[in-house]
Amino acid sequence: MTMDQFSEVVQTKVQGTEYLVKLLPPSSLDFFVILSSIVGIIGGPIQGNYAAASTFQGAYARYLTSIGQPVTTLDLGWIQGAGYVEESAVASAFIEEKGMKPVPLNTLLQALSYAITRKPENADQSQLMVGLSHTLKSRFLRVPKFSFVQVRQSLESSSNVSSAGPSATQSIQQTIQNCKSLDEATTFISEKLLEKISLLMAIPLSNLRLEASSSDYGIDSLIAIELKNWMRLELGCNLGTFEILGSNTIANLGELAAQRSRWLAELGSPDAPAGKDKDVPGRSKSESRLSLTPSPLSPNNGNMPNLPVPSLDVTTSALLKSLRLVLSEEEYERSKACVDSFLSPEGQGHTLQARLLDRARTTRNWLSDIWINKKYLERRTPIAPFTNYFVCHEISGTSSVSERAACICAAVLEFQAEVENDTLARDRIRDAYADMNQYKNLFNACRIPQKSKDCLVRFDTASNRHIAVIRAGHYFKLSYEHQGQRLDRAQLKAAIDSILEMDLGSTIGVGALTTSNRDIWAEARANLMATSPEAKRSIEEIERSCFVLCLDTEQPKTLEELAAQIWYGNGSNRWFDKPTQWVVTANGRSGYIGEHSATDGGPSVRLNDYVQDFIRKASGRPTDMTSDLDKHSHNVKPIKFPITDELSKLVLTARSQFEQTTSAEEIVPLSLDRFGQEAIASGKRNANTCIQLILNLAAYRMYGELKPNSEPVSLSSFADGRCSTCSMVTEEVLKFCQLADDPKANQAARLGAFDAARIAHGKNLSRTADGPLNTEAHLLALKQMLNENEETPELFLDQLLQKSQRWFFNATYLPSNHEVHYGHRQFNEDGFGIGSMIRADRFDLLICTANGRGKELSSHIKRAADDVGIMLGIIS
Repeated sequence: MTMDQFSEVVQTKVQGTEYLVKLLPPSSLDFFVILSSIVGIIGGPIQGNYAAASTFQGAYARYLTSIGQPVTTLDLGWIQGAGYVEESAVASAFIEEKGMKPVPLNTLLQALSYAITRKPENADQSQLMVGLSHTLKSRFLRVPKFSFVQVRQSLESSSNVSSAGPSATQSIQQTIQNCKSLDEATTFISEKLLEKISLLMAIPLSNLRLEASSSDYGIDSLIAIELKNWMRLELGCNLGTFEILGSNTIANLGELAAQRSRWLAELGSPDAPAGKDKDVPGRSKSESRLSLTPSPLSPNNGNMPNLPVPSLDVTTSALLKSLRLVLSEEEYERSKACVDSFLSPEGQGHTLQARLLDRARTTRNWLSDIWINKKYLERRTPIAPFTNYFVCHEISGTSSVSERAACICAAVLEFQAEVENDTLARDRIRDAYADMNQYKNLFNACRIPQKSKDCLVRFDTASNRHIAVIRAGHYFKLSYEHQGQRLDRAQLKAAIDSILEMDLGSTIGVGALTTSNRDIWAEARANLMATSPEAKRSIEEIERSCFVLCLDTEQPKTLEELAAQIWYGNGSNRWFDKPTQWVVTANGRSGYIGEHSATDGGPSVRLNDYVQDFIRKASGRPTDMTSDLDKHSHNVKPIKFPITDELSKLVLTARSQFEQTTSAEEIVPLSLDRFGQEAIASGKRNANTCIQLILNLAAYRMYGELKPNSEPVSLSSFADGRCSTCSMVTEEVLKFCQLADDPKANQAARLGAFDAARIAHGKNLSRTADGPLNTEAHLLALKQMLNENEETPELFLDQLLQKSQRWFFNATYLPSNHEVHYGHRQFNEDGFGIGSMIRADRFDLLICTANGRGKELSSHIKRAADDVGIMLGIIS
């Protein structure tokens, strides 16, 4: 072969591939698949040029994927039914002798579909082969670097099944349709699952057991995706990857698949699940945040998958990667030694992991109780402003304070009735049901202060049909039923008007005690309840109430003033132990305060959207003129506290400390007008991830280093799932921040780094939401597995590790159909808490901090947003 012959073939593929990558950056596309040849892997006589060109494509794909530009090469053998090899018997015999076999067109299409739907997460996943003979394949499988051929093999095996034509799928469908019961369908589907897992994992069928879990057979997220696609096509059911990974056993997965199978539903079987969504009052049909189905709140929660326990290797590997980015080399080596000691045979890591796995087998969720206890109930700092969160409502046209308050109460009671009656439409998140237990914590519940650890208590709703109303530090019990009927909007307004019209004198404002250190408040509460039966009854009536309505005398004018008023106010016109408090100011503005141990943001935002939908519909519509409204003032009774010198002293101390704490809080609103959902979506990018990267760049410029930070992630896709965190301390984020200010870097390089960081974070978010990656939560749970008499591993005492987990800022995005503003405090005294609201035409941020640098960060965010806008072509 001459050099010209060699170069002609090689340069065509090399230059053609490079031009495509330059003109169509892979990170900007849904997929980038290069069709190459298996000759680049096994070689071939008189094909040195073709083999070299194919080898280049494979190597180039690996390189691009490693820098955040995901590319897949599909290395093909000879295609059956087409081309020179098919037409020449001599050529085909020669090719087969060299270890290649014909690839049916159906297999090619299956392989191409697989390559399109599965973006490679790392370089090792960027190269797929189709068309090796079994002889050559078995030789390759003995070489470690070709171990991934099992994935390709499973693809081909499934393709061979599919290549039998529609009859294969049809026979499975017919068998399911012929099942007489859900149990019979479950048995059949479970057997098919074992057969498929045998093919996917190259494990003999005789070695598989229905009692084992998917993790027992090494099924990871990629295999789960392939299994999910197969189940959709072959079994007629849609399951999420986390449901597959989180099932306790294969048998449980088979049962869930049977329940979801549309072919079983087509039978009209009494066991078959209902399949149609319904319209939900007050919710938009086009809402993208949650899909809602009419399944009741409680019955289906028991069938939800359990949260999988991450592996030690995954957690410690992720930890070390983040430590390397925030520590010096000397500090890193010291922390790495702690990790190595923890994982060594003499260390405690594997023992603690075994205990955690045992816990996971005996509880619905191995994490939730630990997370809630350590993050909230065991914390002794005051609830406000440290762990509560708030929502400022949009301005709407209700005419008076009592009208707005009545609308809120009427809407909340409608929502509460759906929760109470188990008719609230089920949330769906990431294509699967979400756990709904948090909704029951919104009403007739309270966080009770106790020494060392608080407790969350739900009270009987049937015997506590009242709202606690607070005005100017005075407390009232508003019974929301009259003669067995719930008060309507007009009746509620009449009752609230009677409170507003009262001539109230001064009072000490007992609610200020709920702003105290939790141990101090626990002791004060116990002493107060012991002073008299009246005091005990008064506290219990507030704690047992459906929710709290706060009628404030202040008139906030700016967003900063409104946010501070809703979040904490003066501390006396609140009862911060209650999960649900509604605030209406003297000028008709309103908002919501949530207590975090009871609920995370998702249920609260859905409730707030429901309330604001109600207010919108009521705007401009007169209140129904119900007769005998005056009598409903009798539904209001005062809640009184016996005032003693000791109680007055405690309240004054609590108010003084609260004022000192909140005086340091700074609230800075920021609007990025040239951004928004529409502008970001046009480039097929996630708006929230873009905000997160803008914030990272701003902090990097402000402090000159990558700061530990995280994004909260909902785990409500699992039984009793609550919340966790996903770290943004990644190599891709650091590289993006560095290139953004590198004068030698061009805009294409910066955009490439931005997209690489965006993709990497998106994958980490998915892995966290699906369970396999949960670094902070996993380490927290492992620490709790220690027995009292055991020595604490150095890993948990390492100050440097704790530094890497002390989130410098936390930006939370909660989608809403309304122009709300959401906020919360920073995790650490020197950090920032940021509520982000994504509008169609802009991003709105609410920065909360006690470090005095909120406005400085705001200016850095503006600059970072402008720079990112230029990269994305949003700003010229």
